[in-house]
Order: sequence, then C-alpha cells, then structure tokens
Amino acid sequence: LEWSKQKAANATYSVMRLTCSYFGDDTEISSIDSYAIDQFKLYLERQGNKPATVNRKLAIVSKVFRYAHRYGLIERKLELTKQREPRGRIKYYSREEEQEMLERNLMPHSTCVLQYEVASVNLRKIKFAYLRDFFIVLIDTGMRRGEVLSLEWEDVDLEQRTLTLADPERIKSSITRLVPATVRVTAVLKSRLEQGEIRPFDFTGPQMDYAAACFKKCCPSEQDVSAIFHTCRHTFISRLVQNGVPIVAVKELAGHNDIRTTMRYSHLAPSNLVDAI
Repeated sequence: LEWSKQKAANATYSVMRLTCSYFGDDTEISSIDSYAIDQFKLYLERQGNKPATVNRKLAIVSKVFRYAHRYGLIERKLELTKQREPRGRIKYYSREEEQEMLERNLMPHSTCVLQYEVASVNLRKIKFAYLRDFFIVLIDTGMRRGEVLSLEWEDVDLEQRTLTLADPERIKSSITRLVPATVRVTAVLKSRLEQGEIRPFDFTGPQMDYAAACFKKCCPSEQDVSAIFHTCRHTFISRLVQNGVPIVAVKELAGHNDIRTTMRYSHLAPSNLVDAI
C-alpha cells in the first residue's frame, strides 16, 4: 500500500492487525456492514480506548473501505460515524515544567538502552541528552514528532535559520512548509552536525517512544508516554496565542490545514485572564 512509506505506517499497520484479528483474517471485506462496525466500536471502547482514539482507529479503517470501493471490492463505501469527543483543556508545559524536564535530561547517568522484541528494530543507546535536544526542537518549532524524525541535513539551513518540510510522504500535509528555527534550535542542530550525525535525529519513532518511556521511569510525575512529545507541540502553539500572535499566523507556523484546528488553542491560560482585567 502507498501508506507504507508514510510517517504513520507503523500505527496504520498496528490498527489493521487489530481489525483483522477482531473480524478474522478470512473475513471478506464485502461482508462487513455498518452494524459490524458499530460492534467493533463497542469493542474498542471496552478495551479502554477514549473517543478520540476510537476515531483515529476508525479513520484508518474508513480509508481501507475507500480503497476497497475504488478497486471494486465493494459496491458502495461504508459510512462510519465518529464518536463525540469532549473538548478538554489542552495540556501544555509551563516554563518551569520545561526547564525541569530539560534539566532532568542532563543527568550524568541518563542513558537508556533500547530493548525490543521486534527483530527489525536494532538495539541502540539513546542518551537522554539526545532526548533533551529532541524536546528543544519540538517545543521551539511546534513540529510533530514524525516531522522532526524525518528531517535530513538538506532540509536544514543553519545560516537562514529555517527548516524545510517538503515531502508529503514524510509530513502530515501535502504543502511545503518552511519552519523558522530559534537560536537554541539552531545551536542544537549545529552541534549535532558537528558531532557527525548522519541525520539531525537518526532514530525511529519506536526508539524515541522507548526512550521517552525510560525518561518517564526517572520522572514518575510525568504524563503518559504517548503524550509527552505532542505536549511540546501544544506548548509551542499555546505560547504563540498567549503572546498575541494573530491566529492566521499561528495556523501557518503550526502547519494546520484547517484554521478550526488552530482555534482549539485560542483559549487563554487562567493567569492570562487575570492579567487581562
């Protein structure tokens, strides 16, 4: 499938294995109707998946049905209804939380040995200092985890302090995006280049997730591993809004396709509301 080279390939494969396991490997896709999908949704909920997670998984299943319809495997596309997602407060790091997190990543014993049951993933060591560099780039640019991991040195212009995201197979958009780099992001990337790194971050998504899991063991108060990286993106966008950056500019800097996504960040932190009056 064309998804195999996209940044979410592993997640897509995982969801499809789960789906095949539920329906049975020998089940014809044409035999799956709306009722069966509703039962699958109930199964996902009973497994502890929240509405947003259920919707992400159903979106992948929906794409499979669109492909099946395109290639004549089913007569009509199946309509999948989304779960209602509650609008909760977006989590972002305060300056104090950010500083504490970065300082913890400089501990002298901070080395994580990656061990996997999956044979295709090489055993490596990721020093937490590398994780610190990763956090800095995420927080200061608002880039998604997969976008940072997809960077090549040819995408980095240290002189102009810009990062270019142009390959639609590696990013969550079909539009080329130019990302400004802060002074400390530029310093991090320059240091990594001088150290001889073949890519800005030569790690896979699962390796970085495992490193984050190791980090969490050293920091029991930290949130769920799956949210650690994306909270950096929330932090970048929330700070822009709180600093009065126009919402249209925030949309472009964040790389959102739809401004309605950006509007989710238009809230102000409680301290800002007090300052306003």
